[in-house]
Amino acid sequence: MNSLENIANQLASRAFGDTNMFDYPDVLAELTLADVLAAGQALVRDDGVAILHLLPETEASK
Repeated sequence: MNSLENIANQLASRAFGDTNMFDYPDVLAELTLADVLAAGQALVRDDGVAILHLLPETEASK
């Protein structure tokens, strides 16, 4: 089938291999802080981060 759901399932199965949603609790239970930090180091770059400052509106800016 070429339904959107079937295509999404095919793409997800390629991305996650033999892991399915019923495996997530076990996978998450095995996840360590070191795993999360390593993923962050690999995926987050300083040049890809935006910083936004939300400041309260002041009388002078009205």
